[in-house]
Amino acid sequence: MKRILVNATNLIKGGGISCAVYFIEESQFWNNKGVEWHYCVSSQIYEEIKNLGIQRQKIFVFRQSPAKNIISRFRLKAIERRVLPDMVYTIFGPAYVKFDSFHIMGVANTWLTKPKEIPFTKVYKNYLDLVFFKMSLSYKRSWLFKADSYICETQRSAKDLAYIVNKSIEEISVVPNINTNFGKSITNASQECINNKILKLCNNNILMLSSYYPHKNFENVIKACVKVREKNKNFKLLLTIEDFEFEKLCKNCNLNSVFLLNNIENLGKVKRKDLFRLYSISLFTVIPSFKEDYSSVYSESIESCTPLIASDYNYVRDILGGYAVYVDPNSIDAIHDGLVKLLNNDHRDMIIKKMRQQVMNSQFKTTKFELYMQIFNKYLSL
Repeated sequence: MKRILVNATNLIKGGGISCAVYFIEESQFWNNKGVEWHYCVSSQIYEEIKNLGIQRQKIFVFRQSPAKNIISRFRLKAIERRVLPDMVYTIFGPAYVKFDSFHIMGVANTWLTKPKEIPFTKVYKNYLDLVFFKMSLSYKRSWLFKADSYICETQRSAKDLAYIVNKSIEEISVVPNINTNFGKSITNASQECINNKILKLCNNNILMLSSYYPHKNFENVIKACVKVREKNKNFKLLLTIEDFEFEKLCKNCNLNSVFLLNNIENLGKVKRKDLFRLYSISLFTVIPSFKEDYSSVYSESIESCTPLIASDYNYVRDILGGYAVYVDPNSIDAIHDGLVKLLNNDHRDMIIKKMRQQVMNSQFKTTKFELYMQIFNKYLSL
């Protein structure tokens, strides 16, 4: 029996939580297949998985991320010494710990691997904020070297990472962010569990399923939506951010009461069991982020057959292919044109048809988790 310690202590909001929950749910089906699983998770992830029936002695909950708390780093190392795993898998690095065990790190942060493609000055307009961010980025990048092997999402990302960490491309595996069986367990949730706000929404919805970070480009999306509303287009933009963040966003964009009443709805934090329903009532999702790589929104949109508006970056096209309308995230006009195109159903039905074909084909393909297990097997001989 091989022992694997899963590290998800640094994931506290956004798509990282969804990816971690998916992995942990799927891992439970491998408990009797030669693997003994142990989990170090953030308190936010624990809230999503606490009813999975995992033995309490095999799950360790962290209230503070090792990214910002030195005590959490010492505790993570202490747990490794206690569990004595054959392997540690950090779902998304950096881990901020140098493990003694063989360590595989998932790398999803585009800012670490493709800094020349990211318009930092568009995200951090204050000079001091930009300087502090670049210092933080250098520090995070130094932790990329504290792993033995890596997992990326595309061949392009793998090549970029191999160059940065001075590894051969053979030491970096690629697991496409697709075929996650999204909705398999979600759709089994009873209707009583579904967020009441979601049930009351109309059909003409645009979904922006993101946490409120500067790089998510909320302000440009809102301004583009205001321009769309000026043309009397009927829609409702759905957000999933905290109430205080929504108030800040409204203030930054100077939104009027008419737009707030008719064209935007903040659902607040949405649990994973509600996500499939949320995608199913949305015309499309919008994610013109300044950086995005391992986003769960990509795979969830494809598997729920919900078209996307996404940033026109090479690495995004590598992931989404023909499933999105691509826009320049720096241009409000470009985002506006993308919104109008999909609201008018230009290409929307065509994209949905492609997505449905992908979902049908995926039923006969290896799942994302099975690909992970193939990688683990290479190192552990399961």
